This record gives sequence, structure tokens and C-alpha cells, in this order.
Amino acid sequence: MMAFFHAQDDISKAIESVVFAHIIGSLPVEIRIQGKDYILKGTLKPERKVWKLGKTLDLTWGDRPIRPCDDKWTFIFELLESPESD
Repeated sequence: MMAFFHAQDDISKAIESVVFAHIIGSLPVEIRIQGKDYILKGTLKPERKVWKLGKTLDLTWGDRPIRPCDDKWTFIFELLESPESD
């Protein structure tokens, strides 16, 4: 949990960049972003239910407004093994 806490700003920026790039262009359905001691895996889900309620909500990411879209990315945070753990 501490590793995520220390990397949360970088992870937030990475997720924002992926979503923005997806909106304006084309990305692979699976991506991997390697940080200092972690890997962030992103997957674009091909099928999902329409979230009608999302269009009516006033959502934010920190102090920035966000708007729901029809596509859904999921992200998994994985720690890399440190050399000290061997």
C-alpha cells in the first residue's frame, strides 16, 4: 500500500494521459506502463453495460471535472520485486 501511496501522483497522471489519448486517438486494448518499482496495466473492456446514471452525475478527479464516456478502462497496479526480497 505504501508503494501505491508514493506513486499515486504519477499513476493519476498516467491514467489521465491514457484516457485522453484514447478519446482523441487510438490505443491498443492493453497497455503496460512501468514506473520506478511498479507496473500499471490498463485494459480497454470491449463490452459493458450502458451506465445511464453516469450522464447525470457531477463527477470530479481531485479538483478537475470529469465526464463519463461509453468506453471503460480498468487498471491494475502491480509491484515489481525488489532485489532485497531475493
